Amino acid sequence: MSLEEVRSARMSIGEAALLTRLSNRAIRLYESQGLLQPARGANGNRLFSGRDVERLQVIAMARRMGVTLKEVARVIETFERCGPNAAVAALKGACEARLQQLEEQQHELRAFLIRRASPARNAGDV
Repeated sequence: MSLEEVRSARMSIGEAALLTRLSNRAIRLYESQGLLQPARGANGNRLFSGRDVERLQVIAMARRMGVTLKEVARVIETFERCGPNAAVAALKGACEARLQQLEEQQHELRAFLIRRASPARNAGDV
C-alpha cells in the first residue's frame, strides 16, 4: 500500500494496529486519553484515517522513548499547531526532561547502595 493510499484509506482498528504495531487495547487507551478521535462507521466501529495512523506512529515512538501520555499530548498539539519541526523539538525536550529524571534516580540509587555497603553499616549488622 502506497503512502497516499494509506493516507486516504479508512481502516479498522485491527488494520491500524497492524500498521502501527500497537495492540487494539493500546489504541483504545490513546483514544480514551484524547490523543486521537477516529471516525465511526454506521455500525459504530472505529474508522481510522491515514492521519490517525500517522498520529499513532508518533505516539508509539514517543512511548518507546519513555515519554508520558501527557507529554505525548503536548507533542501532538505542537504538531497540529506548528508543524513537524516544532513537534520534533517538543519531543526532544520531553526526552531530555526524562533523561534528567533518570539521572537523578540513578544518583539516588547509587547513594543508597553506597550507604548500604559502608563498613560502619555492615559492622552494625553483626
